[in-house]
Amino acid sequence: MKIHGCPEKDIKFIRTLSTYLDFFLITPWYDFSKKVPFKPTTKKCYGCILVAAKLITYVCAVENNSLMKEYFNNTLISQKIGYTFVASTLMLHFCLTVIFSAFLNVNHWKILFTNLENFDSRIKSSRNVKMSISKAVISCLILQQLMFLLLSFYPLYTGTVMFKAPFWRSFNTNLSIEMCYEIVVVSLINIISDVIKRRYKVLNTKTAEVLKGPKVIQELENVVECYQILGETAATFNAILGYQILIIVFHSGAQLTHSLNVGFVTHVVEETSSEFAYIFNLFCVMIVMYNFLLVVLPLDSIMCEARKFMGTCYKAQRLFHIESKEFEALIKFTNYCEHFVPEFNAAGFFRINKSLIFSLSGHVAAYYIIVVQFNQSQNDLNP
Repeated sequence: MKIHGCPEKDIKFIRTLSTYLDFFLITPWYDFSKKVPFKPTTKKCYGCILVAAKLITYVCAVENNSLMKEYFNNTLISQKIGYTFVASTLMLHFCLTVIFSAFLNVNHWKILFTNLENFDSRIKSSRNVKMSISKAVISCLILQQLMFLLLSFYPLYTGTVMFKAPFWRSFNTNLSIEMCYEIVVVSLINIISDVIKRRYKVLNTKTAEVLKGPKVIQELENVVECYQILGETAATFNAILGYQILIIVFHSGAQLTHSLNVGFVTHVVEETSSEFAYIFNLFCVMIVMYNFLLVVLPLDSIMCEARKFMGTCYKAQRLFHIESKEFEALIKFTNYCEHFVPEFNAAGFFRINKSLIFSLSGHVAAYYIIVVQFNQSQNDLNP
């Protein structure tokens, strides 16, 4: 179907945002006006340079950092393992984001925007709807950025002011760049989720109006096609950001366990207290949980809106006679739509819904108990 008219405000916002994110290769280089990849060869070379430069600078900064060596010499094994897991997940997320944007995600990115514009063109033909990014999403993104700035301040302060280390070395070893990439990807997930969710809400309202109108069969065909488009859009979303979501979930678990372990070791095992250390660990826990919830809750709300559509279709069957054409068409469309119910997952490994919050909490609690017991046994062996 040929798409007419200008894109909605929320799509324009994502296009503008992606222009900024293209510089960091968080999003693929894509020419929205011509609907073709923008300089693919240059993009691939730039992606390789970004990954190589980051790995080299990080290794050099760690090798020549006396504070890092002192940290690994004087901390417990559980702290060393925790830091290694946190650093590995953040670095893996950085590399995957850059590599996927440079080599893999251009076609999926094109399909995502084509589907959204296709949906808008079908809805506009029968309903005057304006789409824009909600103020709640903007407020969440602003709060997220403020929390990140506060989180990044403490490692830079301790490294450059208290221990007189060069700024670039402290900046490279405290994983601020990698954490910034993760936060921006979470923001992108939240924005795209809001865009898809708003269209499901519009479709649910449109469906309720169609079922009360005179031309039920003809209008339902258009509604079902719109529902199919949104289901394909959700599948494309999984293809674009599934692996990043997987790494974000693993990083959330590792960071929460590590931060709780550091607080336990500082207060109980070493019997020392540092207000700055407590505040830093508190901010680590807060921003990790906040990012995790910004991924899980919006995606779960999309699935709730999609299930509302299916519930409306089933309830509407009572409005028509069992032998009427409208009833037969509604049964047919409902069965067809069941194949396009959105299901978000982390690269196919597990589903993303509210139950994941309790699953992560349970795993963190279990690993934390194991770490505490391990610390106590190690402390008894090395009094």
